[in-house]
Amino acid sequence: MTTSYRTLNQIFYNNHNKFDLPESIKLLEEFFYSESSFKENTDKFSINNNIEKNSNDENISNDKNLKNEKIGVIEAISYIDSVSSVKKITKINNINNIKKETLKNEIPKNEIAKNEIPKKETPKKKSKRFIPFYTDTIFWCIFHHVYGEIEYTMIKSKHGNRILEEKHKIMEHFQKTPKSLKQTNVKMTNDRIKETMSELICTKNCSSFLETAAYALYYNLSIYIIDEKNRTYLHFTKIDSESQENPNLCILYVDENNKNNKKTYNLLTDSSEFDLKTLDSFVCLEHFDKPLKSLTHYKKIAELEEIAHRLGIETPKVKKQELYNLLAQKMAWT
Repeated sequence: MTTSYRTLNQIFYNNHNKFDLPESIKLLEEFFYSESSFKENTDKFSINNNIEKNSNDENISNDKNLKNEKIGVIEAISYIDSVSSVKKITKINNINNIKKETLKNEIPKNEIAKNEIPKKETPKKKSKRFIPFYTDTIFWCIFHHVYGEIEYTMIKSKHGNRILEEKHKIMEHFQKTPKSLKQTNVKMTNDRIKETMSELICTKNCSSFLETAAYALYYNLSIYIIDEKNRTYLHFTKIDSESQENPNLCILYVDENNKNNKKTYNLLTDSSEFDLKTLDSFVCLEHFDKPLKSLTHYKKIAELEEIAHRLGIETPKVKKQELYNLLAQKMAWT
């Protein structure tokens, strides 16, 4: 270490360049960048200094050299501090220059707004539908609409008894006034009234459309059963309720995911979401057994062509009877 300080002293006093030469700075790098090593070296220097002061064998010239060496170290420390300060200032200036360049290149806010990618409109949520767990999907859809989710979930394993109880209440109601069944928009003969009453007693996998007409009367509902795939629908309601502004709508859909041969149904849980105008492009079946009116009702073939157009069926140039048969086959509710 003593040799290093002497070297430092020689550079400082002999060359008189105050470390301006690159070679000198390189030689003193360990002192520039290591404060701990510098402190350690200066501490050692102080110890050596005390030893030399107490020595009677040292002459005056050595004292002068010691003072000069000490001055050299102090000057070196001062210069190192100045170099460190210059580096810090240079670093700050570089940062400021980078910030200025960044601000120059920064895109104005109004330009960002112009180049902004337009936000995609969030798609409307698909209406929630209730899918019955039990087999008679028409009955349970209507039951859910009338009594609500809580009542439906409370049934659990007692669903067989619950459906018998409910149908029995409906049957007893119409037994008192059987002719009231004629108030439905479905044509009811005396034979059909008897058939409806007997069906209400029995339990089947799915309620018949005669029973559905009875449900509409009993619960005072306007029931729509919609086949979205074939663009057709059935409507069950009380005759005088067709003129009502706000009927109690009960909207059922044919379940398109059903893989069985027989149709199953699901329920639109919030009927207020349904707009009846959407059915303007659909075709209402005249009857679940006979979808079209008699052939003689359609005076021109253009009337049948209009029905075919609404169903998305291409109509080749055929006779009226052939087109009628084609539509009757396509519209059959099976």
